[in-house]
This record gives sequence, structure tokens and C-alpha cells, in this order.
Amino acid sequence: MNYWAGLESFKEIYTIPWYGGLVVTVFIALGMSLPASPGFIGIIQAAIVTALSVLVIDKAITFESDALACGIALHATQFIPITIIGMIYFWKEHLSFKEISSVQEEESQEV
Repeated sequence: MNYWAGLESFKEIYTIPWYGGLVVTVFIALGMSLPASPGFIGIIQAAIVTALSVLVIDKAITFESDALACGIALHATQFIPITIIGMIYFWKEHLSFKEISSVQEEESQEV
């Protein structure tokens, strides 16, 4: 649903069929099966650009840059809020990275 809503915000640039969000989701799932950097930066954008190249009916001259902008916007709308919420709860629970790594070391020694 998120990808469909995100693609709707770019409908002034291209015409995308109603099933566009599903196609983008499938391409992203396939892309995420590849080895990637943390946060899947680059993989998600490439998957969205590829999906849009399949989907878009009326391709504009600036298709690549528009598709990349769409990919960056869609990824940012998912990555940034979830990361901020995670950081808030991390702070709320009084956790630190040092504490988490020491717990992981203790668990690995027990096994």
C-alpha cells in the first residue's frame, strides 16, 4: 500500500497502472535477496527504477532521474520514520550499543 501511495504522488510525471505498487514490491523483494549495504541503500533505488522502466507507459526524456527521485523518496518514507522510532525507543529503554554488544558476547560464550 505504501508503494502504491508513493507512486500516486508521482502521477504527474508518469502514467502508472493501478497494479504498479504490487510490481514495485515484487521488484524490491527480488532486489533485497541480493547482498547489499546496510539499509539496502542503492538496491531499493535500482529495483524501483527497474520496476518503473517496466511499468511506465509514457516515458519522459528525463525518465532515469525522475525514477531515481521516486526511488529515493519511497525509500526515505520507509527508512527514516522507522529509524527515528527505533532510536526513540532505544533511548526510552535506556539502552546503549555497548550494553547490547556485551549481552551478545555473554550469549555467544554460553553457547
